[in-house]
Amino acid sequence: MVVLLPSSFLPLAAFAVGALAAPLLQSTSEAALPEISPRADSFSCPVFKNWSGARETCSGDAIIWNNKTTGGKHVTYYVLPNDATIVRSGAARRKAAVEMIEGALNKGISYYERWGAGVNVYLGIVGDHSAWGSANPTTGANGQLEHCDVIIRYPGATEDAVVTLRTLKSVVHEFYHCVQYAQNLKGRNSGTSAQRDWWMEGSARFFDGIMYPITKNDKILGRGQFPEEYDPSVSLVDQSYEAALFYHYLHNVGTDPSQINEWVAGKAGRSTVAEDLADLEKTPLFVNNWHGFAEAYVDNKVNYTSTIPINIVNPLRRVETVSLSQDVGGKLTTTSRTVGGFRFIAGRYNLPARTHYVASLAQGMSAPCSMRVAGGAWRRVTTLDVSASAAGSIDIVCSCTKAAGCSSQFVFERKEY
Repeated sequence: MVVLLPSSFLPLAAFAVGALAAPLLQSTSEAALPEISPRADSFSCPVFKNWSGARETCSGDAIIWNNKTTGGKHVTYYVLPNDATIVRSGAARRKAAVEMIEGALNKGISYYERWGAGVNVYLGIVGDHSAWGSANPTTGANGQLEHCDVIIRYPGATEDAVVTLRTLKSVVHEFYHCVQYAQNLKGRNSGTSAQRDWWMEGSARFFDGIMYPITKNDKILGRGQFPEEYDPSVSLVDQSYEAALFYHYLHNVGTDPSQINEWVAGKAGRSTVAEDLADLEKTPLFVNNWHGFAEAYVDNKVNYTSTIPINIVNPLRRVETVSLSQDVGGKLTTTSRTVGGFRFIAGRYNLPARTHYVASLAQGMSAPCSMRVAGGAWRRVTTLDVSASAAGSIDIVCSCTKAAGCSSQFVFERKEY
């Protein structure tokens, strides 16, 4: 099954600030779609790009119906009855599926249009149990975006809540990719997809998470594509969709989503990962918040909203326990550890409980560190003395915001009782 929204019904002004006095699409609560009925006369379907980027077109034997919206706008859905699953689901289910997609489309448009990123969109719904989507840009001779082709792969016969959530997230996720393309990111495709996913896919996943968060009861994880599945053992720039966790942290500490979009849009002028890293090192939004993110990650305190937490499934695995022992003759041992960190990654160190230590950060530290005792508050200090009354361990988190990585030392010294 394919449902297409031709560009004539999603005009360039769709995302222009102030261009629409009313939403482009009316919500399903305001007006129900009429019953599907065959259309005898022919019509012209747009050519669009499918999920693999290949060009396809719909055919003249499609079923059609119109949904009249506020402000005199019309959105025409072309439905191809060429998918057995969709056909067997019946007209009522097909209608419900399109209404669901329409609701997500409404939400995405109302959220993104504030940024004024004009874009023509062809939206196709394809019968597919994967419940994912894709977005592909078509540019003109001047390199500017002419239209964006969004394909949503949705099995119309299912009522599965997880599939529904994936589909809703896919609509607003792929729509944000169209916003990215409209902000002149078409030429920003050097390097492998893995090298740019942390900001292209990560930011899109952030926005679909704002609009459709995952709750603890959603069995949607397992593919490594959500912020819950962030991998703390690798750099932020080596993440993919799961890099959204950092953007959610920025949002938690007061960063407006428009600032994140503005940062993403600004990446259009950079063409290599090396340039990205050099830019990142100079970006206060990232540098000033990275260490706080490392602390929040250890504490599992990054949220979708004030009431919906992001339940991180991968604890910080780079944990090193530092052992100190007395030499023969009773001399105290001083142990040094190199704080080695790759670009935008955190390291976690631990001293065993019920032992008295002084932990000192060596001069010239290039990686900021925080210390705490027995799970208490994080303190960004250069020296932390665990007194005789403290029975807990020293937990230390150091993070690096240098493109070339960080290397320095801190010193652990066991004290006499």
